[in-house]
Amino acid sequence: FLGRSLIFNRSTTLHIDDKDPKGNLTPILTVGRYTTGTLHIPELGLKAAYNSGTLGMLRGALLAHEVTFDGGQRVAVAHFMHTSMLRDIGAGAPPLTSVLD
Repeated sequence: FLGRSLIFNRSTTLHIDDKDPKGNLTPILTVGRYTTGTLHIPELGLKAAYNSGTLGMLRGALLAHEVTFDGGQRVAVAHFMHTSMLRDIGAGAPPLTSVLD
């Protein structure tokens, strides 16, 4: 991964990671002392518990998503690869993988 984002004590509004390659999986780890977190992906009809210690993998360039939490101390760490970063170093987008690979 070429970049890392640290998110302190805030929710993230509904968004798409439009700078990431479409097939890229973005790992997002959330830690801290807070009571309840929720990952919402409307297109899938998903509202999942996203509490401290959760590691999620998401195709954020394809699926709009948001995260809420109920106060306290929360830190989220997201790793990413923007398309422009890959272009600047002369690399193409990573290949898509499937469960059959």
